[in-house]
Amino acid sequence: MKHNGLGVVISRMVTLGSNCKIYQGVTIGAGKGGYPIIGDNVTIYSNSTVCGKIKIGNNVIIGANSFVNTDIPDNAVYAGVPARFIKNIVDQG
Repeated sequence: MKHNGLGVVISRMVTLGSNCKIYQGVTIGAGKGGYPIIGDNVTIYSNSTVCGKIKIGNNVIIGANSFVNTDIPDNAVYAGVPARFIKNIVDQG
C-alpha cells in the first residue's frame, strides 16, 4: 500500500542515502546544532522523528513512533522514545 509521503517532513539540509524507505508521518530535521546524515538502505517507520547532528548508519531499521537523537551504527534495529538498541541485523544471504 502506498502512502505517497503523507505527512512526511524532511529538512532540505538533511543528507539522505540511497534506497531509503520513509513511511507516513515521519519528521527528519534540525536539533543539537545540525541535521541528520542518514545512510543507505535505511527504513524509518511511521510517525518517527529523527533530529539533530547525528549519523544513522547503513542498513538500519527505525521502529514506528520512535524518537532518534543519537547516532545509530550500521546493521541495527532501534525503536522507542528515546530510541534504543533492539538487535543487530544479520545478513541472511
